[in-house]
Amino acid sequence: VLKWQKEHALASFSLIGQISDGLQEWGKGVHARGRLSVDDFGANGVELDLSGTPALDEATSGSRRRCEQLASALRRDCSITCLRISGAHIGDTGCGWVAGAVMRNRT
Repeated sequence: VLKWQKEHALASFSLIGQISDGLQEWGKGVHARGRLSVDDFGANGVELDLSGTPALDEATSGSRRRCEQLASALRRDCSITCLRISGAHIGDTGCGWVAGAVMRNRT
């Protein structure tokens, strides 16, 4: 997903998670390290929201490759517990790849 942003194929995305510490304390820890990690969300997992993004739209250039990349990543990633793609116009083929990847992963 970050690679897609660097390629200007994705304007934005959201990561949604729950934290057990207070927000200020949690934010200080993340800021001190200079990066966000899956471990920052504990056992709660992370939601990835790609809703409404044209990066996966079956009518845009490169979307097939990006759907394949997303499916490949989801097969290996155990931290994403929810994927939101509402309004992404991913198409039947892309949807099949993503659904198959999520079912194989069982997260």
